[in-house]
Amino acid sequence: PGSLPCPDTNNDGKAQLFVGSNCPSYIGRLPWSTLGLPDLRDGNGERLWYKLSANFRDYTNPINTTTLGTLSISGTSSENGLAAIVFSPGAPIANQVRDVTRANDFTAYLEGYTTATDLNFDTAPNGPINDKLLVLRPNDLMVVATKRLVGELRPFLVKPYPTDMPNLATWVMTPNDWASQMIYTKLTDTSATLIFNGGCRRFNYIWVAVGEESKVTSVQTCSTVPW
Repeated sequence: PGSLPCPDTNNDGKAQLFVGSNCPSYIGRLPWSTLGLPDLRDGNGERLWYKLSANFRDYTNPINTTTLGTLSISGTSSENGLAAIVFSPGAPIANQVRDVTRANDFTAYLEGYTTATDLNFDTAPNGPINDKLLVLRPNDLMVVATKRLVGELRPFLVKPYPTDMPNLATWVMTPNDWASQMIYTKLTDTSATLIFNGGCRRFNYIWVAVGEESKVTSVQTCSTVPW
């Protein structure tokens, strides 16, 4: 878990398939259909655009709580290590022409990138800009990814809790190198903590009397990023 789809480069709402081991392009429209979203548009009726950090593509590269993005923004505000950026392009400005021949040309919609391979989006370029953006940080993804992993581990965490994480559970976590980022500590026969490195997230498991299932009763974080 934690990977993101390739951008939509032909405006059909679907993520493009890999060419070899890479997305055909790492900038395009948001693949709303692939993501199970409605046909999202901004206040000018334009579909949203999307830039993806290549190391968060859905391939064999490990993605876990230690993975950092390659995207950044600069200008009026700055931030780096981003996993993805979603853009509202707004109305055409300056010399932008949005006809059928440029329907999938990002330069007709976004002002902060010069080339498709640019990793930094300039929010204060030389010239007008009306793009609005939403950044997706790796921590945002890991909040969802670690919760899913906890769900996959629940069958192995039953009363009485084991002293060590069972080998089969560790094997389940081996893809994407999750096992090396996970620290399991038994507290009592009915409680344990599970910590994922990188995001410093703590999951406390408390035995539920009804049924043979563990349940997450509280989540703590020692990072400055809100859970």
